[in-house]
Amino acid sequence: MIPILLINIIAIFILWNRIYSPLVRAYLAINYLLMINPVVMLALFGLAHNRYEPTISNYPLALTYNLAFNLLLAVSYKIFYQLIKKNTLISNTLSRNRINKLVQSNSLVISNTILFSIGIICKFILLSAGNLRMLDSGGALGPALQLFKALASFDLFAIVILGQIRLKRKYNLKSITRILIILLSISFLFALISASRGGTLLILIITIINFWDKINKHKLIILPLGLLIFPQIFKIFPLLAAYRNFGYSLDEAFEVFFLYHNESAIQIMADVFVTRLNYLETLGRAITHVLNFGPEGGEVYLNNIVGLIPRILWPGKPAISDYGVDTGVTLEMVVADDVRTSLGLGVAGEGVFYLGAIGIFMASVQGFFFALITKSCYEPNRLIPMSIFIYSSIYILQRDGYFAIIPGLVWLLITCIIYLFILRKMIPKKLLENV
Repeated sequence: MIPILLINIIAIFILWNRIYSPLVRAYLAINYLLMINPVVMLALFGLAHNRYEPTISNYPLALTYNLAFNLLLAVSYKIFYQLIKKNTLISNTLSRNRINKLVQSNSLVISNTILFSIGIICKFILLSAGNLRMLDSGGALGPALQLFKALASFDLFAIVILGQIRLKRKYNLKSITRILIILLSISFLFALISASRGGTLLILIITIINFWDKINKHKLIILPLGLLIFPQIFKIFPLLAAYRNFGYSLDEAFEVFFLYHNESAIQIMADVFVTRLNYLETLGRAITHVLNFGPEGGEVYLNNIVGLIPRILWPGKPAISDYGVDTGVTLEMVVADDVRTSLGLGVAGEGVFYLGAIGIFMASVQGFFFALITKSCYEPNRLIPMSIFIYSSIYILQRDGYFAIIPGLVWLLITCIIYLFILRKMIPKKLLENV
């Protein structure tokens, strides 16, 4: 297992140095964390997933598949990046947008702050209707649900844009920094209220992106301090799990947390690394399952077509799901009576589980999306294209599978269009005409 582990690490290092897209590099870093780090933890410290069984998990085979997947993704990205022609209409709309020249304007900051507030209000509506948290029963928003979810994501888009404004500003940095910290804190609070571990980490990642200049400037101080704080962050995982599993009761969540989680922050972090952040386990089990019983069939990917039909036109449209609970039971990683735990396969694991051998070509699909986003939006010196690039990259990198990626990207596009349309209308006309 060690030779294929080292080959995977070397491959990631080579691809990192040959591909300059921040999106692809972020994928490679995440791939190391989710696919390679579990074997490092096993080899160095003897730590393994609580369901780990060498004959079923088959890490060497999973690592081999991961290597092939990454190489195919890299090759596909390079090919598609050359083949995709930059859409003139989109490029001109984003690059020549007059908002790009307003980074020094306080009006732009105020307008984005108002749009952030709209997102928070919509989150309140979703919370009241029972549609914000994972285990809520769901409310009566009906066909308007998806629109409210899109508007609720305004807060994330706003703090990404404000972060880019801050990085590109030459003066009044203190005021926008204060505003950004307040807005990030509010978004972090809502992530905690929704008991979303992914959402909580997402806010922390956006914070790092928005203040990367400060982190880089003071790295000699921040790096050792970060190493001390980093393990403490992982205490959020069991606390939020307890909060969610006990009916969102904060008192019971803390009681359970202190009763069953007396481990140190380092122990909790190690447990998270080898369990919740161990996608090699699910990939290995998916491959073993396909070798023994065959693939499950690719019908789940029809969600990419079904999901495009609005519920207002199809009131009885079935729920869009990858049936993560059933998948967990099938792969013997979730007990049959556990209806609260859903298993994410990741793009690679999903492909092989549903499509078998041809599932490897999901790497080409992923490479295509990476190339499309990079070619269309990656312009570090321009406010709007770069903000959309970061926002889109975050969205696609946090997807646990591509069973409904197209409807998700369509709604992402709709969200950006609505946001930028409102933003442009909010900025005084004279200000736009003078830039």
